Amino acid sequence: RDCDKQLPDPQAFNFKMTDISAALARTKLKRLGENIGRRERIAITFDNAFGSASFRIRSADPQAVCFRYLISTGGAVESFLRKAQKAGIICCRPIWRPLHHAIGGDCPRTELLEKELVSVPIYPGMTGIEINRICRMLPSLSRNAG
Repeated sequence: RDCDKQLPDPQAFNFKMTDISAALARTKLKRLGENIGRRERIAITFDNAFGSASFRIRSADPQAVCFRYLISTGGAVESFLRKAQKAGIICCRPIWRPLHHAIGGDCPRTELLEKELVSVPIYPGMTGIEINRICRMLPSLSRNAG
């Protein structure tokens, strides 16, 4: 707080929320349960479409809120991302850069997953047409990503 009222600190951030941001957040919070339920239903649809390529199915401890839906590309992330974009579906890497790259340490499992996983769009506002398109087009790309 109040990082503009003290000497500069590289670890200080100004996380104060504007009034407009607060009003939007309050409105969004009213629909939080509905949005979480919608994401879960979309994730189940994706589970059925992606099968064993779904990281959620492979995980022993699935996340409580599906804010990302991860699938395996079989190790061909860049090829998959290009093909998905060409098909009009914007996927991305789940994270920009693994944390241990910045702070040090050895995380071999993270290194493997970084080369394999992509994040598929999963938003509560997606239409049935958009969901069906993802389910129809992306599974073949994950099998043929190479």
